[in-house]
Amino acid sequence: MNRKDCSGVRRLEGEDLDYGDRLYKQRLQQKIWLEQQMQEKEAQKRLKDEEEKRWAEYTRQTNTMWKQNEDEYSERNRIMNDAVREANSQLTREKIAREALEKEEENRQAEHHIQNTIYSNFMTEDPTTTQSMLAAHRVVPYHYKGMNEDQRRQILEEQKRQVEEKEQRKKEEKEKERREARMSEAQRRALILYEREMKEKQERVNKETSDYLKTQMIEHKVKYDDPYNVKGDDYLIPL
Repeated sequence: MNRKDCSGVRRLEGEDLDYGDRLYKQRLQQKIWLEQQMQEKEAQKRLKDEEEKRWAEYTRQTNTMWKQNEDEYSERNRIMNDAVREANSQLTREKIAREALEKEEENRQAEHHIQNTIYSNFMTEDPTTTQSMLAAHRVVPYHYKGMNEDQRRQILEEQKRQVEEKEQRKKEEKEKERREARMSEAQRRALILYEREMKEKQERVNKETSDYLKTQMIEHKVKYDDPYNVKGDDYLIPL
């Protein structure tokens, strides 16, 4: 104890005279810390809101891109299918018209053959047609039974020519059908290749988008679980 003159106590040994100041400083420090924590929370909240907005915008753009790709693929596929269907329809119409004309020509020729067989003097071999007007014992030289070798040869050559023309028409029809089949097959293959290419492109886009979303999810999770990088992760990318 410190003494001066008469007895009296001014300060006790071990007395804490700075208690009030220290208490004030502690409260002031606590207030500063609380305000700092509140500011940090507000900053984190703003950062989180901005990140969520960016994430929502990215998700919207990704969905829009997927929708555009799907619409483009559907539209091209529809156009290709319409073109193939129209080409097939045109080929079918042409084939039906051609077969109808051929059938009509065959019926006409068959009718002509029937009429000729029934009513033609040449086919019925009417004996009166063989008699010459010059004399009863003479015959008409162009009658069937009275034909000479040259006339017979001409008939045989005409028959041969008709047979050859018919065979040639058959070959041409078969060749045309083969060309149509090749064209249909080429269109079918082209459609398959186009669909395969679009599918591969869509798979690549899906994989790239999935990888990017996974990376964003990892960064998003780490950023908010450990914003100050206490763990010391090297793969964190600073903003």
